[in-house]
Amino acid sequence: MRERRGTWRDQPRGVACAVIGAFMILTAAAFVFAVVAVVMAMR
Repeated sequence: MRERRGTWRDQPRGVACAVIGAFMILTAAAFVFAVVAVVMAMR
């Protein structure tokens, strides 16, 4: 357990980058979906 906690605390940047990256990807996907929905509604 101590070894896992050590590696977990030694790599906080990697976890943060992964979370931020996933959040940005989801936000971009939602934005694209919203744009497509508006275009379809306009037609």
